[in-house]
Amino acid sequence: MLMIRLATEEDIPHILELYRQLAITASQVELSRSPSPDDYRRVFGEICAAPGHEVLVAEYQGEVVGTMVLLIVPNLSHGACPWALVENLVIGHRHRRRGFGRLLMDYAIARAREAGC
Repeated sequence: MLMIRLATEEDIPHILELYRQLAITASQVELSRSPSPDDYRRVFGEICAAPGHEVLVAEYQGEVVGTMVLLIVPNLSHGACPWALVENLVIGHRHRRRGFGRLLMDYAIARAREAGC
């Protein structure tokens, strides 16, 4: 059974591996800069501290098989209803076409609805 949960610092290497699978080619920024593990931990901490900003992982049989970023943003328009954004959704190559991406999106939609988006 697939479990969707908030990412922890221990998930960072798995998330980064999934991001490498997401990118077809490395950008010029990635080629010119090599963040250290401490850089990634610092940024992960900043994300975790930001209200409404979640890094999620999909875990299947004890393995992180997917990830997604969900942002829920306060908003002054549309009756002060927040809006949601999904970014960096990726399922590992070996686990694609099993419906895991759909389950992550369903999770994001449910969370957005709960937040009043």
